[in-house]
Amino acid sequence: LYLKADATFSAADVAMLEVHEGWIHQGTSRNARQGSRLRLFQRPTPESTRLQEGLAVAAELLFQTAGPRRIRKHQARVQAIQMAE
Repeated sequence: LYLKADATFSAADVAMLEVHEGWIHQGTSRNARQGSRLRLFQRPTPESTRLQEGLAVAAELLFQTAGPRRIRKHQARVQAIQMAE
């Protein structure tokens, strides 16, 4: 996980990033590299990325780290995808 040297985050941002980037993206990738049966996560492919993003958003909602702005952002993405399809 790379962060800009001058980046600043609120406590809520840190909590959301911990769940989304740490628990899901870093966690599933690291687990897969250590011999998990879910080898899908060993390399970034469209399938693994889609699944990781779904898990990450679900985790944000489950652990209540997604604030109203973040939820609206996810909702807008879903609507944009539906319109594109």
